[in-house]
This record gives sequence, C-alpha cells and structure tokens, in this order.
Amino acid sequence: MEASRTYNISKKKIIYGRIAFVLILALLLCAFDYASYKGPLRSYINKVANLNGSRYGYEEVAPVLSFVSEQDATTSLILGDSVANQLFDGVLYDNPDFRICPVNRAITFAGQYILVKEYLKNHPDATDVYIVFYSGTLASDIDPLLSYQYIAMPFIIHGYGDDLDPLVMGKLKATYGSFFLKPAVLDYINESGLNRALYLNAITKLNGDPADKKETPVISDVSIDYLKQIYALCSQNGVSVHLVSTPLCDIPSRRSECDEIRKVFAETGLDELYPDYCDSFVFCESSMFMDEVHFAPEYKNRETLNPYIRQMIPLLLGSDS
Repeated sequence: MEASRTYNISKKKIIYGRIAFVLILALLLCAFDYASYKGPLRSYINKVANLNGSRYGYEEVAPVLSFVSEQDATTSLILGDSVANQLFDGVLYDNPDFRICPVNRAITFAGQYILVKEYLKNHPDATDVYIVFYSGTLASDIDPLLSYQYIAMPFIIHGYGDDLDPLVMGKLKATYGSFFLKPAVLDYINESGLNRALYLNAITKLNGDPADKKETPVISDVSIDYLKQIYALCSQNGVSVHLVSTPLCDIPSRRSECDEIRKVFAETGLDELYPDYCDSFVFCESSMFMDEVHFAPEYKNRETLNPYIRQMIPLLLGSDS
C-alpha cells in the first residue's frame, strides 16, 4: 500500500513537472515572440532570422499615404502602378503643380480610391487626378499572397478600413479571417518579422501556387466598383479624373486583352465615365520590355520615356524636359 502511494506521488510529480515544463516553454516562446515585435531585441531577432526583407507592400504604400496627405500648392495628382513608377522615375519633382506617387497594382483600385480621397481632402484647390497603369492592372483583385501586405496592413492600420467597402472587406475576410484583419493584430504581425514570416508563409501554403488559379477577367469586380467610386468622388469635388494607359508591349495577347477591355468598358458604362482611356493604348515593340510589362533597363531613360509622358499628360513636362 505504501509502495503504491509512493508510486502515485512520483507519477504526479512527473506529470506536474511536464506541465510546468510546457508552461515555462510556452512563456519563453511568448516572450521571444513579443521580443520580435517590440523591445531592444527586435531588430536583432529579425536580422538573425533574416526576416527584414518580408515587409514589402506596407513599406511601399505607407509613405505614399503620408505623401498624398501633405498639404502643398500642387493641384494635380498622378497615381498608378509599378509600370507608371518606371515611367515617371526621375520626373517626380520637375513640376510644382503635380504630385506624382505611383505605387503597385497590388493595392487595386480600392487602394487608389483611398489615395485619391486623401489627396482631395488635403488639397481643396485640386483640379485633376491621373491614374496611369498598364492594361493588366484592371484585373487586380484581392490576392491571397499580396493583399495582406498591400491593402490590409497599410490601409487598415492607418485607419482607412471604413473606405474598404463590403465587396473588398468580404473578400479580405474570406481570405484572411476577421481576426487577422483587426488593426491591433495587423500591427503586431507587421511589426514582428517572426510573425509576419510565419503568417505569410502559412497563407502561401494554404492558397497554393498562383499559377494553378483559374483565369481571371480582364477587369475585376473590384476595379469596376472602385473606378465608379473614384469618378463620383472626383465629380463631387469638381475635379477631372483621367485614366491613362502606359505604353504596352505589342504582342497578340496584349492586343486581345485591350479589345476585351473595350467591350467590358462599354458593357459596364465605364466608357461614359472615362471616354478617353481606351484611346490611350499605345503599343510598342516588344524589345522595349523585359517581361512584356515593365520597361527593359536600356529603355528606362528620360530620352526614351519623356515623349510618351508628353503625349499622356502634356502639362507635366516643359518643352525641353
């Protein structure tokens, strides 16, 4: 009997010891996790784990949000995608009447809407908004591998969640879950390289290879929705809004895409809001492009690109620029 009692006590000690070990380990992991978010060890942990490079998206968009919000004497705003970024590189400060801040197609036209709204709020004398992009940007939608960094993190963290309408928020919630779209959770994941890498890797694995996804329409429902909202917003503020195409790679698939865009514009009424957009398609020889979208390095110079800018936005460059 005594031996049995001794055995039970020893067994309980082992169980309690294991529980204590698990609790201590959990506390240490929580402490390590929090240290990757805030504190003196944060930068060291991220550096050792090579996690600093996974913050793309937020660091592209957040500065532009601040940039369009700065009050100044400019009266025209130029937004766009990464191709527009190439196009306007080097002319950002050539004209004091223009604020030029293209970002990336991953923000979708929902993100462009927020940038337009923020600019107009801080520039009561604004006259024109230009959104410059290559034709494929119209297909931009909520993307499991990109939208968390390019839409959820920058816009919700900075208080623009209410500008994401039910269509976009519904897609974000279906993709990431409501909990992971709370501002505090977004901030925690964004500021912690460890959590950011873990969560984004999990999202990548859950959603598989983007190449396996079904074909998308040439203009997403998000683009149609927010292009109409952008037009309404600018009209309410007495501002002219222009959609302008970047130079396009002259390949059959791109021409076919543009033909389909013309049809969708006519079917959705976008051609009445933006009557000049489809006329702005300019096709250039494929040698100008490194991936059928972006300009090849040898063509990224002002001598080559300025003539296209003058054609697109005549007032931006002086005659000798």
